Amino acid sequence: MAVTNVSRKFKLDIGCINVNSLNVSTLGCRNSKTYIKIEGVTSFKHDVIFICDLRLKDKEMEIKRMFGLNRNACYKLYSSSTKESRGVAIAIKSRIPHDVLEVFRSLDENIILLKLRINGNLCTLGAIYGPNENDPNFFRTLKDKVNSWNLPYIIGGDFNTILDQSQGEFNLDKIGAGRIPNSRNAEVINAWINDGNCFDPFRSLYPDQKEISYIPFRNNRGGGAVWQNKT
Repeated sequence: MAVTNVSRKFKLDIGCINVNSLNVSTLGCRNSKTYIKIEGVTSFKHDVIFICDLRLKDKEMEIKRMFGLNRNACYKLYSSSTKESRGVAIAIKSRIPHDVLEVFRSLDENIILLKLRINGNLCTLGAIYGPNENDPNFFRTLKDKVNSWNLPYIIGGDFNTILDQSQGEFNLDKIGAGRIPNSRNAEVINAWINDGNCFDPFRSLYPDQKEISYIPFRNNRGGGAVWQNKT
């Protein structure tokens, strides 16, 4: 999932830059098949990749090196992941001219924001890993920090909620009749969008298309929520 307030004019200014967001499922932990996962993430060759569920800890330099030198594409990795749980990062192709002017990292390491100049234009890029429970303040903090920089922005990651609050089969974002995941968090995001300050790129392009973003625990052998990229 992603939100953005990038205007058409700004997109023309920075050129054609494509982005993706991926949950890499404990990348960096022992037995996490780190090399294979990095090969998979970089195989898409997107210019910017928003990454969540990194677990770098003392492997930070090694994994940054693997992103920087691999057979698919070379990336500069900006991370917030000093523990063995729920870190985030942003990978930017090395060949794309950019200068990072400021970095914001939340204490829980679930938000990283870059204020940067990319292709000569200022903007904000952010990766998040939303809380597994209702915590509206997480998204209020995100919104306030993004707005404080007063720049065009693109935020991507695993939000751990869905925008559509409809019940049952009418819901465009999930399967079945179960509860809306972390609905209070979604209320904050929807209010942010309704204020006219940002939008969900996928839903703006396809307002009526059913595209499953959330699969309940009972339907997922791995447990928890599963997100499919929709940017």
